[in-house]
Amino acid sequence: SKTHHPNQRSKIIMTNDTTTINPLLLGIKQTYGQTLLTKIQTSTRILLVGAGGIGCELLKNLALCGFTQIEIIDLDTIDVSNLNRQFLFRSHHVGMSKCSVASQVSLNMLPSGGKQGRYEAHLGNVLDTTRFTVPYIKSFDL
Repeated sequence: SKTHHPNQRSKIIMTNDTTTINPLLLGIKQTYGQTLLTKIQTSTRILLVGAGGIGCELLKNLALCGFTQIEIIDLDTIDVSNLNRQFLFRSHHVGMSKCSVASQVSLNMLPSGGKQGRYEAHLGNVLDTTRFTVPYIKSFDL
């Protein structure tokens, strides 16, 4: 079993039961157990508003931590000026929807390689209450 060093947050580590886990989730696993952690990762519905600088970083972290049910709302498209600070995007993505590209790229970051997740992109303004109604927003856990 490998040990966790505070400066190695991005590495996946082995625990005593030989399962791999992101160090960010180790405390949750030790406190609540693997069964509850897996339930949280696979059944928590998350709504992410914005796939820009902060949204890309958060989406990457959620994916690497194994959260499998995420919907992303963003009304913007990728510009060349985004490429140096929004690392999910590459030059061939310029002109494409931020939420679509971010959801596709981050889905592949899941520990399952995207095989056991559902990341859904919504190109639009979150203030559009005809599409994003109060009941829709309330249907998410986070």
